[in-house]
Amino acid sequence: MPSVKETESSFIESTKSVASWTQKRLGQYFTDPRLAKLLAHFGRIESCNNVIDPMAGSANMLTACHDLIGAPIDLVGIEIDQRVSTLASTHLAGKGRVINGNAFDSEVWSTLAPMWDLVITNPPYVRYQSLPTSAIAGSESFDMESVRQYLAAQVQGITDLRHNEKSLILRAISGYSGLADLSIPSWLLCASRVSIGGRMAIVFPTVWLSRKYAAPALAVLCRLFNLEYIIEDSSRSWFPNADVRTALLIAQRVKDKGPGVCKLPYKHVLISSAASTKNSVVGAVFPRSTSPEYDFVKWLDSTDDDDEIGSGSVQVACSKGTDILRTARCATQVLEDESRPIISSSIEDLVPELMVHMIGKSRNEFSALEQLGWGVGQGLRTGANDFFYVHRAKGGRWVSKLAPQHALKLPNGAVLPALIRQGELNANQRTVGNHTDTGLLYLNRYAREKDAKRSGDPHNWIPTPGDLDWLISAAEIQSYERNGRRVYLPELSAVKTNSRTYTKGNSRKPTRFWYQLPPLQQRHRPELFIPRVNHKVTRILLNEDRKLVIDANFSALWRRNDSALDQMALYAILGSAWTACYFELRATVLGAGALKVEAAHIKSLPIPKLNENEIGQLSNLGRRIVSVPGQKREEKRIRHRIDKIMVGALGVDDAASVVASLTQFIDRAINIRTHKG
Repeated sequence: MPSVKETESSFIESTKSVASWTQKRLGQYFTDPRLAKLLAHFGRIESCNNVIDPMAGSANMLTACHDLIGAPIDLVGIEIDQRVSTLASTHLAGKGRVINGNAFDSEVWSTLAPMWDLVITNPPYVRYQSLPTSAIAGSESFDMESVRQYLAAQVQGITDLRHNEKSLILRAISGYSGLADLSIPSWLLCASRVSIGGRMAIVFPTVWLSRKYAAPALAVLCRLFNLEYIIEDSSRSWFPNADVRTALLIAQRVKDKGPGVCKLPYKHVLISSAASTKNSVVGAVFPRSTSPEYDFVKWLDSTDDDDEIGSGSVQVACSKGTDILRTARCATQVLEDESRPIISSSIEDLVPELMVHMIGKSRNEFSALEQLGWGVGQGLRTGANDFFYVHRAKGGRWVSKLAPQHALKLPNGAVLPALIRQGELNANQRTVGNHTDTGLLYLNRYAREKDAKRSGDPHNWIPTPGDLDWLISAAEIQSYERNGRRVYLPELSAVKTNSRTYTKGNSRKPTRFWYQLPPLQQRHRPELFIPRVNHKVTRILLNEDRKLVIDANFSALWRRNDSALDQMALYAILGSAWTACYFELRATVLGAGALKVEAAHIKSLPIPKLNENEIGQLSNLGRRIVSVPGQKREEKRIRHRIDKIMVGALGVDDAASVVASLTQFIDRAINIRTHKG
């Protein structure tokens, strides 16, 4: 008979093999037993009569709970994947039970208690695009709308929820975006099953603390829970293979606080890998303790101010919860039972809490970029880069990824200068002209003769010449694997929508063939653009005379009207310490430490109101930055002047001190996310 250690080792290897093919598909990033043990301590399991993990995975959470309490207690797990469920039952070894089924399905809960003292879980983090649509483990469907319907039906049937609580959760279920990841409905499921006085202890991706799509879930948190702790993995060592940073959230269920929630204080804890040992996430902080997790929770409970322990490997900040409340207020239909948006220009409603702390009191108001006349969006998404992008070869010819061995002669009017990724630029480049080695096939005036004849459209097409005609035909037989089947390039979901059938008499809307992209918009040829993935400081780039078509790997900015903020002034603002600090706090830190800055982050950037003199100075400084590429000392001096103007516009008492605080924070944040500190 194998030993306990051998069984544990076998289980870990088994779950690894299962996870290798389902991690992305079902969000199966199994919880480290050390992390499960820490979360179980925060769940105050000693006062619990029953515990459930609705997304049990490897059952590490339930095992940790059992080992901590050491007494008979109702421990239940639900796991949708049959193979993982079987492995989890073996792992739990009679300490509890694991039900194989879909936790969103009411039938799975029919024999279980309606409410639980502790709901503890690591829900699946699956993007909506990745949700499988085929049956899984007996469930009829697993697409996002089916999840929503299952969840709403389940909550309707929970008799232990008061009418107002049920109504609140149902509004959140109907209100969350279809673009949300699966952790949002998972969160709402867990929240609906916690008894009054009980706790929810959950692993979650930190990205949606500031994402509008998570607002309905956060609104439920504000109304039905007292938030106690958010514990963040500052070294990203808990789930090293995950794409996003994770944290633990512990909240106690209370009666509905009613609309108008304005306080959500909690303790925000940062734990680095230096705090951990082989057996405990916080073992190095309490090296002589037989139960470092217990001592850690006890220490945190007794800490009323910002504090640290373990030579700074654990840091605690007492938060007012304003950042979470700000996001939650986006779901006014949940918080206030209405759909009126909340509009504000105050620092508390727009600026991250940590920045407010660094600034002190501001005597100014703030504006978003759209209020200043600028549009923000994403660059061009072709749906088939292999075809639509070509690369320059010798002698003025082009090469396509679909036929890399051929040098193609393409008509000049069919190829527009383009930029796909920042790797095509040199490190010091600030301005990008039209001399790139990438071209976009923009064929709106071109059509193959056979296509034009078949369409019946009398539009005056330019016939596709030899190499271009050949490339289009070669692309038509190129296929890709999508959801287990082969799909030809013209039938890819983002390509087939290019096609448009001819309508007789409608000369304004001629036929469009699959190889003809829709008309380019301003966001495709922006004035400024920012890489979505930045390894250190966010990079701001100028599109000279808007000559380049910019790919979706970049976020795009363009002026909507003549009265918009000056281009070079905005260039200076986007490169300031103020903006860098905001992005470090709001953007997504990826697994390798890069910072993912999306258009949504740029749109929400709060810019202090500037007078004409300040805008003029920033505009001049922006031009000077562009003119000194690679001159680091001069650039640093110019950027310091930009920072002084930006912070000076806040109306703070000590601008120099605030600039220093912002700069120090940025350096520290970059070092942490790039594993240097």
